[in-house]
Amino acid sequence: MIRSPLGLHVENRLNLSVRDRIEQAALWGAQGIVLSAVGDLSPDQLSETGRRELKQVLRSARLTLIAMHLPTRRPFDTLEGLEARLQRADRAFTLTYALGCSHVIANVGGLPSDERDEGRTHFATALAELAGRASENQRGARGRRPGSTPSSMS
Repeated sequence: MIRSPLGLHVENRLNLSVRDRIEQAALWGAQGIVLSAVGDLSPDQLSETGRRELKQVLRSARLTLIAMHLPTRRPFDTLEGLEARLQRADRAFTLTYALGCSHVIANVGGLPSDERDEGRTHFATALAELAGRASENQRGARGRRPGSTPSSMS
């Protein structure tokens, strides 16, 4: 359960450093922050030293990492490039857990309404694979359907 009453997803539209985004969120009164696993925070880019430094910056700003956001060009209901997206998600789960957080936000796609649509089977298989990868080594994840609110995901 997320305990912080206010957490912000501070996008990097102003080309601020990660440290500056964290400090800005703290100045705005946030108690938690959602960071995107891209650029300097990409699991492939953030070294062990960088991970320790990020945790220290969060502690100094008195912010909790609420979740990591995993942006993808395509949702997980699209077969093209699915394995690469699953591998990237797996690395994001590992990074998120290493940072002391257990939530990853990702656009998983939508379940086709027609039960005979083979895309429905592909989607269910992809979600099962995603959930399996998330639960390995005490990692966890929650997906959000497009257009859903956090309260509708219970």
